[in-house]
Amino acid sequence: MKVYICYDRYEHDEWFNVFYVGTNRDESIRHCKEIDLPDFLSCGPDDCHSFQLVEVKLTKKQYEQLLNWYNDNTQSLEDYGDESSDYYKFMYDLYDDKYETETIIFTDGCSDFCEIIRYYSVHYKNKDVDEVSEYDWLFTDEYEEYYEELTNDEELCEKVIKEYVRDTY
Repeated sequence: MKVYICYDRYEHDEWFNVFYVGTNRDESIRHCKEIDLPDFLSCGPDDCHSFQLVEVKLTKKQYEQLLNWYNDNTQSLEDYGDESSDYYKFMYDLYDDKYETETIIFTDGCSDFCEIIRYYSVHYKNKDVDEVSEYDWLFTDEYEEYYEELTNDEELCEKVIKEYVRDTY
């Protein structure tokens, strides 16, 4: 059966964070775009993440076990190298592509956050940033100013992130 898992993997498998597990593709994509991805991006830039929504083929038994792990708050995914956790092993194997998977949405978070600042400058500050390369623009005073504005105003940042996700994904 097709199962949709939205999760984040940190750098060298130090931990996994499962946001969502579902069996309906459209609902899983909607949930990811409206809730999970904005929540992930609101944590700010960090280039050590691999956030993704994947479709994976599992047996009914595997799916039921995944749901049990997902709903059991005592099963930790945050213990580096905890090979005693079957949930951790499953997520490690999922990320390592040992299951038949299709990646639907993927981001590292850092590149998206840079684009969110760019989006903010165009849509909220009416700045034309197309003349400056994306890389060069990261080192401008304007970029730094807009970064500070967004990261110091949680409500505005959340609004801009949701609009960016809606328009980009």
